[in-house]
Amino acid sequence: MAKRILFLIAEDDFSYSIAILLDDLLRELDGSVKVSSKRYLGAIVTEMKIKLRSLITKDEKLHIVVYAISEEYREEYKARFNVKDFPVVNIGGREYFGEDAVSITSDICSLLTSKDYLLAEQIFYYLSSSAQRASDASSKAVDNPSSSREAPNKLILEVYRSAFEELISRLERLRKSGVISEERYNKIRRIYAELLEAA
Repeated sequence: MAKRILFLIAEDDFSYSIAILLDDLLRELDGSVKVSSKRYLGAIVTEMKIKLRSLITKDEKLHIVVYAISEEYREEYKARFNVKDFPVVNIGGREYFGEDAVSITSDICSLLTSKDYLLAEQIFYYLSSSAQRASDASSKAVDNPSSSREAPNKLILEVYRSAFEELISRLERLRKSGVISEERYNKIRRIYAELLEAA
C-alpha cells in the first residue's frame, strides 16, 4: 500500500499552487505531523511524518517528502529523477504532472484533513487505489469498448484485495506474537472480510 508520497516542485504556477495546498495542510494538521527540512545544492527537502489512527497499531504514519527545487537547477533535477518536467507527485510509483499534480494534491490534502474520521488503512487504500486507477486509465486499450467499463473495476478490486491481504498478514503476525488477543484478531478480521464483500 502507498505509505509514502513524493512531491517535486519548482518555480512555476502549478508548483506554487501545490506549495500553498501543502502549507495549508500543515496548518490544519498542526500537532499530528512531525516536520524536518534540509538544504541541498539546488533544493530544500522537507519531510513530513503524519500520525494516523489504525485498527491494528497505535503508531501508523504517512511519510511525505517535498523537494522544492531552485529554477537554476531545474534541468539537473529533472535528469536526476528522470521526469519530463515539474511539478510531479509520485504515489505508489505512479507519477502525476502539471495540473493533474495539483488536482491529486488537493485530493490528498482533503483526505488528510479528514483523518480524524478515517483510519490509516482507509487512507492507504485510497492512495493505492487512486494510483492504480490513474495507471489503468492511462494504459487502457481503446479498441475493446465492451470491456472498458469492467476492466477498471476488476483492477481496483485486485488492489483492494491485495491491500487487505497485506493487512491480514500483518494481523496474523500480531496475533502470533501476542500483541493482540484472539478475540480482537477475530473481530478485526471479520471487519476486513465485510469490507471485501462490499467491494
